[in-house]
Amino acid sequence: MSIGVPVIMAWARLEGQSLGLYDTSYGTSLMLVGTVAVIAIAILQAARWARALESRDAAEFERDRFFDLSLDLLVVMGIDGRFRRVNQAWVDLFGYLAAEVEGRPWTDFVHPEDLERSVKEAGRSKVGREPVQRFVNRYRRRDGTYRWLEWSSQTAPDQSATFAVARDITKRRRQEDRRARERRSLLSDNESLTEQAGRDPLTGLHNRRYFDSAVERLERAWASLPPEDRPPVALVVFDLEHFGDLNKRYGHQLGDTVLQAFARILEARFRDGDLIVRDGGEEFVAKRAGRNQVVGL
Repeated sequence: MSIGVPVIMAWARLEGQSLGLYDTSYGTSLMLVGTVAVIAIAILQAARWARALESRDAAEFERDRFFDLSLDLLVVMGIDGRFRRVNQAWVDLFGYLAAEVEGRPWTDFVHPEDLERSVKEAGRSKVGREPVQRFVNRYRRRDGTYRWLEWSSQTAPDQSATFAVARDITKRRRQEDRRARERRSLLSDNESLTEQAGRDPLTGLHNRRYFDSAVERLERAWASLPPEDRPPVALVVFDLEHFGDLNKRYGHQLGDTVLQAFARILEARFRDGDLIVRDGGEEFVAKRAGRNQVVGL
């Protein structure tokens, strides 16, 4: 422009003089003023371009600073599923150099047990163009251990890249797993205590407390069925005769052995689904539901 403008202005001056529009001194002044104006405009435009370039560079610099200084794990992946860029937080957590990760498929790092559902989630997001939100899987570190990550990601509208952010939730996940194990253990202990509370410690049969609860449940179930669907129920009561005399003559230890032996006989004669109860002392109750009510001792 610095060369072309003076040339154009000189041509315009000569043309104006040849047509008699103005004399030489006026044409020269006009050429100089025009040239200065055009050069000033060019300088202003160049300054605007310089400021725009400087602003763009500053924005890129801030963006790169945010990417590298973020405490979250920031990742850019290509549409081919390969890492394009990872930030410093990723490098610090997983122990890989950025160059060792960039260019490799993300599937190389996913725990084998999480791979299928991770691929399915990525495919769903790609096809439906829906963002991934709070998706959890495990990623392998350089030392071979795994960390639990919670992902959020969005694919660019032109599907040129996927931008993702992940958070390390390993500590939280371990706490949740520990609490889940504690809950399972507590439930198991409660079930065991409940079962023990409903058992006779001598014979191992259910006790009267359990029997009363079972009868209540049976009555509710019975009432909920139409009459034609109600199965027959039989209750058999056993009382060992002269058991008191046995205890007095031979002692309670032998009496306990007799009670235990009789309990085993009842268990052998009744079905698994039947209820056998030591009602107290030498009395026993058996409940049988079904069409076949015959019990042979």
